[in-house]
Amino acid sequence: MAHRDLLRENAWVFDSQPGADQIEPLLKEVPAWHGATKTMDAYIGYVVSISQRMGRGDNAKVVWRLYTTVAGKIAILHDAHVTEAAGLIPWQENPTIEYKNGMVVVSGTMTSPIFGSRFEVGSGVIGDGARGADQTNPIENAMTSWRGRAASAMCGAGVLPYTGIASAEEVRTVNSREEMAERGYRVVTLDTARQEPNKPTDAGGAGTDAVVRAFQALSRNNRWDEVAAKAKLGAYLQSIGETVEGDTLEHMAGMDGDRMGVLNGFIKWAKEHNG
Repeated sequence: MAHRDLLRENAWVFDSQPGADQIEPLLKEVPAWHGATKTMDAYIGYVVSISQRMGRGDNAKVVWRLYTTVAGKIAILHDAHVTEAAGLIPWQENPTIEYKNGMVVVSGTMTSPIFGSRFEVGSGVIGDGARGADQTNPIENAMTSWRGRAASAMCGAGVLPYTGIASAEEVRTVNSREEMAERGYRVVTLDTARQEPNKPTDAGGAGTDAVVRAFQALSRNNRWDEVAAKAKLGAYLQSIGETVEGDTLEHMAGMDGDRMGVLNGFIKWAKEHNG
């Protein structure tokens, strides 16, 4: 047990979903940000309780913990940069986006003239491994995760005792992946490059390979229509020496070797060619 005061920690862990009357007194004890006169009860509308499974086997039980949403963290970050003398003091965000092993990774610094600079990382899953918010827009999910974590790391925005800097959205995503650990959590993602490719589901051989799905998600996120997306992919495949005949997605699905590596190469190539 890392925390000395078990009774105090238990005050923040609920055996059933807590109501506002249970949450508000706890939030009154927590500063909304470093050095704030406001406490977290001012942002109670952004605090949610999320169920988690603790323990293993016969000792497992469901508990509820409190987390702040990213919207709440951004509201707190905004308020932390408002002064009577200068009004809103702007901060800067400098994120970059990368694609690695079935993941979209957003990393970079958030810089404030008040709190300094903090580096953080957020991620989303693309392809067959996607769950929850990752299934609809993994880039937006990763960016949201990064922004919430950077805000908490910078000024303590929305950080609650015994939960860390994770946002409510991140914890819900982890729950959907069913990778909750006994205390806190860790995210385990599957490297889709090592998966067995799925068999084609129709006579045309279009297939449902995880990388093909990831490519389709990438196309949607970049607002490419199907024709434009396939044309870009075809140009890239030819640039690496592939002789492409017919549908480029079918061709990629049928390629031997590291398909995710091919997709990552295509992403880099597309960026370099004004993609």
